[in-house]
Amino acid sequence: MEQNTESVPRSGTVVPAVSDATPSSRSRLRAGVLGIFLGAFGIHRFYLGYTTIGIIQLVLTLMSFGFVGLWGVVEGILILAGVISKDVHGRTLEFDGDTVAGETNPGVREPRSRLVAAILAFFLGAWGIHRFYLGYTKIGLLQLSMTLAGLAITVLCEIVVAWRLLS
Repeated sequence: MEQNTESVPRSGTVVPAVSDATPSSRSRLRAGVLGIFLGAFGIHRFYLGYTTIGIIQLVLTLMSFGFVGLWGVVEGILILAGVISKDVHGRTLEFDGDTVAGETNPGVREPRSRLVAAILAFFLGAWGIHRFYLGYTKIGLLQLSMTLAGLAITVLCEIVVAWRLLS
């Protein structure tokens, strides 16, 4: 079986072809955290070797006064979740985070990261997103429904207060 010796990534530069079995020297955890905290400037894209898209993110963020910065945060979460999992050479990113859920929740097919769960809990914990990520769907639904119920009660209280103030 003959193997390619060269491949052309999106940037247009010719680089040696690499087998999919060869893991990347880049960390998925590091790329995801860079995306969440510095993604507005395309730092995570530079780290993974996608210089063109990194420059585009940087320019768009500067031109929009930071408005496009959410793009990098979303990509950081996608990297940590494993949706974006390859570097510029097509190699799978290494995930060096401490894993959980293999022994605690046998229903989850692949281990999940404690760090990703902690980040999700910090930013979206009230909605139970970290529970869904770890494979605990029932408790995630319970947490989500309690949050929505609390939100509904708060809105009803505000309506009653506004009604009394206006009458």
